[in-house]
Amino acid sequence: MAEPLPVYRERSLLHPGLLLRLVNLALMTNVELGPWIHTASACRFLAPPRLPEVASLRSVVTAARRRGAHDEVRYDALVLCDGVPVLEVAHTALYRLNG
Repeated sequence: MAEPLPVYRERSLLHPGLLLRLVNLALMTNVELGPWIHTASACRFLAPPRLPEVASLRSVVTAARRRGAHDEVRYDALVLCDGVPVLEVAHTALYRLNG
């Protein structure tokens, strides 16, 4: 992430956008996708993720349903850094676009 705020460099913090990329990776790895649209992420930060910690992810699909003309998937994700929970996310995306 090309973040201009010095706080990330000064405190060796991992940018939250990188954590959300991990969450998107869970979607791309676990759901059969064509074109898709990210529609929502409800995030709860639990601890500051620091560099050079190792980030890992746990996720589970909680719902897959029809929403209008499209199919929607919802899933929960937990990002850990060196085994410590740092971010909980309830993520929603449209994964089959019809129209």
